[in-house]
Amino acid sequence: MHQIHWTEEEKLTLIKAVSENKVNNRIQWKAVQKIVQTKSYNQCRTMYSVMLKPTDSEPVNFKWSFKNYAKLLMCVLEYGKKWQFIQRNYFQETTANALKKKYVKSEKVLERLIETMKLINRQIDVQLSNQEIYMLQTVIQYICYRAKLCAWYYQVIAEPNLPKPAYPASLEQYQDNEMEKEPIDIIEGKLYKRIAKYMNFEQMRTKIMSMSPSTPIESKIEW
Repeated sequence: MHQIHWTEEEKLTLIKAVSENKVNNRIQWKAVQKIVQTKSYNQCRTMYSVMLKPTDSEPVNFKWSFKNYAKLLMCVLEYGKKWQFIQRNYFQETTANALKKKYVKSEKVLERLIETMKLINRQIDVQLSNQEIYMLQTVIQYICYRAKLCAWYYQVIAEPNLPKPAYPASLEQYQDNEMEKEPIDIIEGKLYKRIAKYMNFEQMRTKIMSMSPSTPIESKIEW
């Protein structure tokens, strides 16, 4: 039997179309096919049901980058554990159940990180695992990145008649289309304020970023 080829773009379009076209938890395949366009009704149904249907974790095409992980944390801080709402507005490429499982799995680690930040702010030496150092550093990097991005964005909209300021060079390594299109709101600002309530952010950032793991950190560390 001839196997129908699906591009990665078509697969992502299919997953998103399915997530947006359900009535009483039943997938509206005709509506899905109209969105996909390049494949037939039966091809869409077969591909999703056999190859792409979400498991207890997440769809095969969804990858947890540190940006996605930090965004999930910020959404929970802002909206609480409203998984359906967060999935619909911020993570359309995965499922509400996958978000819940990822957060629950990481919740104890997050609590440990918050306690660690408090200890660091009180100048108490703490013993951290490589994973904890990596997570602390990447979350700090993300917060700083978002702060710079928001400063640049608001400068652009506040003075629309002036020449557009140059995109900060320090953001180039993080720049991508998804982040550009993401709504610029105050979620990261609220996270910053929450941290600032019990620690000196700059002091904590300097100390965390100066930490070195005892062994090389692998990029595939499980969040």
